Amino acid sequence: MGRLSHWIILFWTAIAIGLRLYQLEAKPLWTDEVSTLAFSLGHGFTGVPLNQVLTADGLLQPLRVTTDTGPGDAAQAILAYSNHPPLFFAVMHLWLQATHHAGDYVSIGVARSLSAIVGGLLTPLIYGLVRLLCGTRRPAYLAAAIAALCPFGIYLAQEARHYTLALVWITASLYGLVAALQRMQQGKPLPIGLVVGWTLANILGIATHYFTALALAAQVLVLVAMGVVWRQRYRHGGLGRLVGQLVLVGLGTAASAIPWLLALLAAPNQDSLTQWIQSAWRWQDWLNPITHSVAGAVSMAYLLPVQGVPGAIAAGGAITAVVVAIWSLGGWSERLGPPPRPTAERATVARAVLWGVTLASLLILLLASYLGQVGLAQTLRYHFIYLPAFVGMVAVGLAQRWRSPYGRVLVVLALVVSAAGAFSVTHNLAYQKVHRPDIVVTEIAAKSDLGRPLLLATSHQSHGQTGRLMAIAWGLRTQHPELLQQSRFYLDPQPCPRSGEQNCGVAGTGVREAIASLQPGDVWLFNYEGRSRPAPRCRYQDTKRVDGYKALHYRC
Repeated sequence: MGRLSHWIILFWTAIAIGLRLYQLEAKPLWTDEVSTLAFSLGHGFTGVPLNQVLTADGLLQPLRVTTDTGPGDAAQAILAYSNHPPLFFAVMHLWLQATHHAGDYVSIGVARSLSAIVGGLLTPLIYGLVRLLCGTRRPAYLAAAIAALCPFGIYLAQEARHYTLALVWITASLYGLVAALQRMQQGKPLPIGLVVGWTLANILGIATHYFTALALAAQVLVLVAMGVVWRQRYRHGGLGRLVGQLVLVGLGTAASAIPWLLALLAAPNQDSLTQWIQSAWRWQDWLNPITHSVAGAVSMAYLLPVQGVPGAIAAGGAITAVVVAIWSLGGWSERLGPPPRPTAERATVARAVLWGVTLASLLILLLASYLGQVGLAQTLRYHFIYLPAFVGMVAVGLAQRWRSPYGRVLVVLALVVSAAGAFSVTHNLAYQKVHRPDIVVTEIAAKSDLGRPLLLATSHQSHGQTGRLMAIAWGLRTQHPELLQQSRFYLDPQPCPRSGEQNCGVAGTGVREAIASLQPGDVWLFNYEGRSRPAPRCRYQDTKRVDGYKALHYRC
């Protein structure tokens, strides 16, 4: 790679990191990030009592940095009480310890910056992947540009979550797939270094996010398909050693996952932690997995404002992004590669990796939704498993369009749409947080009297509800600190594993006693099924429904 190439990649990497760090604290802390930070600090939620009136400091204690825990405590906490593997949480623990003083509350911007920086480093990795596949610089440069501007990637990178680290390992694993297909194409075995490196990338990926296994399953499908296509190359033998090496990679990967899977099966409250993604299939929902899959894929390259804007603007932006994506991918209909063109063998491998991995990943997600009744395809962030491949697909398509009449102008306009998507995400006009505690906090501040006692209680089934109430307390602390002194919080255990199975509409005895001790005052009940008065002297005011919360307001 020449000096100019180094500067180009450095430029796009700087753009990528800058965009991911921009406006990093503008969006509210939400439940999943609360869980990430509490477990990463080695605390978890066991120290937060149920059935007890809490101050904001008492509720938010898991978000204070301490010196009496280490990475092992973070790993132990996440394995014991949640459903994630431990690697990212151990890394996050080291990051938070290195960037905070003991006793401080964690800084949301600093916590999110770890994912942001790691996400920015995907840019040179995806550049290298496309360069390896195509052998030419133009599609690789365009891949770096799309990776840097990627709206979906920015959305993932601006959360204190483990997706960007998992994407690093998935991209590294794709390098192994490319090399394996090239060797398979040539009828040669794999170098031992490739076997070890590929296996290590897979091991680290599963130790970061269990859904890395879905990305690896897509690779297996591609390998099997190409093995069938190229079976004639092995008529005279030579296949056995290569298959043995591939099996070795698979066995090493699978063996590494066993400890995490055993811990996952042993963790408590799995039903309550995952019930949100499991739902009985309704015929009205049959199109949702497809539309969400299109939205997830397209937004990896192109996006315009679709939230917080009038419906007509959102619809126009969505249609524009889809049209630009279709036009970009249409470049594959032309002969692959600008002069000097890659060989037919290299072009075949490029199609197998980029198109094959993307389509196989989508197939896995859609089958989980349609046959398994598990809403993987409907959950946009789970489409991260094929992001590097899809970005490469778009980049190669744009490289082909570059050579057509007015191609350069149109490609630049496509990149403008991608950049608009990047700023739409950073300015909360797309990919808003899944839960919106900031709206709830604004509502509380507007309708609660300053100086009057304020009780905020939530029905509680798992640490997910603890995180939701903590997100509200954190929002009060950062948006309306004047209300903290009068605010009290309550976690009300409710044995309701699934909505509707039991009556969760009545506040527990402890909540009613807390209300009696605080009268007169304002009471906010979150995520109770019904609207029963929590105490005889309480008058219902109104209900506020936003993503993640059903807030009932009473005056007592």
